[in-house]
Amino acid sequence: MMMTKRLLVTLGTVAAMVSLGLGCSTDSPTAPVQNPGTPPGTGSPSATWIIEVTVSPAELSVNSDQPTTIGIRVRRADNGLAPVSGTTLVASTSLGDFESPGSGQQSVALTTVGGQASTFLYAGSVSGTALISAQLEASVGQRTVFFREEIEEVEAVFSFQNSENNLSVQFLDQSNGEPTEWLWNFGDGGTSTEQHPHHIFPAIGDYPVTLTASKVGSSDSTSQLVVVGQFIELQADFSFQNSEGNNSVTFINTSLGDPTSFLWDFGDGRTSSEENPDHIYPFPGDYVVTLTVRRGPETSTISKIVVVGQPLDLFVNFISPTTGVDTGGTTVTINGTGFAEPLAVLFGTKFGDVTSVTGTEIRVRTPPGDLVVEECDSDDDGTVDGTRILDTTVSITIELETGPTVTLPSAFTYLSPTGGACL
Repeated sequence: MMMTKRLLVTLGTVAAMVSLGLGCSTDSPTAPVQNPGTPPGTGSPSATWIIEVTVSPAELSVNSDQPTTIGIRVRRADNGLAPVSGTTLVASTSLGDFESPGSGQQSVALTTVGGQASTFLYAGSVSGTALISAQLEASVGQRTVFFREEIEEVEAVFSFQNSENNLSVQFLDQSNGEPTEWLWNFGDGGTSTEQHPHHIFPAIGDYPVTLTASKVGSSDSTSQLVVVGQFIELQADFSFQNSEGNNSVTFINTSLGDPTSFLWDFGDGRTSSEENPDHIYPFPGDYVVTLTVRRGPETSTISKIVVVGQPLDLFVNFISPTTGVDTGGTTVTINGTGFAEPLAVLFGTKFGDVTSVTGTEIRVRTPPGDLVVEECDSDDDGTVDGTRILDTTVSITIELETGPTVTLPSAFTYLSPTGGACL
């Protein structure tokens, strides 16, 4: 009997020690669960969970339509296993909205897959630090996201003043967005952090100067070519070469002062930034061509009239049909050579509706005609007692906007609606 009692005491002591050992595990970063019951979806006794929360990005502007992505990873503290897929955890925030901007959701239930879940968090209109918490049973993981006030983006801008035969240049910061820091790179190895620095260059020449203006949350850079020392005044000029009967023109920049950028306006709605461009015009004619050149902040502009090609003589082969109703709307085809848009077609003194033009064909709808009405003897009794509407023949005139014109006398006839009968 004594041996039996000792064995029972010993087994009781071991059981107590095991119980104490299990209750004092230090693997978990969170407090152990108190009377947790069975965790959802785990199918096993409750455990302490290690919950990792990630945010990307960790900073947002208030009222931004861009979210930060909240990532959550869950593992058991005792064996590293993920909870069964479908387990529900709750994410909450102290600022901002889950899922969509202005949703008002500051907590959301998420379902894990392979121990992971994610959601989106949007900044509201209040700046500050948002505390993101993810909780499964009594275990919690946390991370913060900073919501900062909206800021005006910095735009770096500067100008400079120098004198002929002088290596000294005064720079003026004109940046937008209220920068608080400046970094100047003068292109000769020298730098400055002043807002409006004065710099002496080592020699005459052209230097690429760069300004980087910045403040917390925004930065921008801009560069200009600064001509230092003796230089020639900027003066735009150009020449051109074209051939008779050819719409292609070669333009040659002859500007003084070593410009660094060019803008050509060819006078036909098209432009180029090349130094010596070739350009093909759509039609012969006279075009006003403008060249604007730039060197640093300086600009110079010049315009010239460029005569393009040799206008072709207008010639008409045939017109079909040559008659139409007096109310207009008859489609007439004019075949010939030398046609070019824009042009006008007149029937007498009225403009037709031009629908298409090629170099050899014009299609135009006739305007209403002006028919002549005369009195007549309807019953041949020698008295005037009726009226007759006569056919009316008009000339057709083709006018090109570039100048050439051709007129075809008596080319089209408006027909009487009554056939010329005296009624």
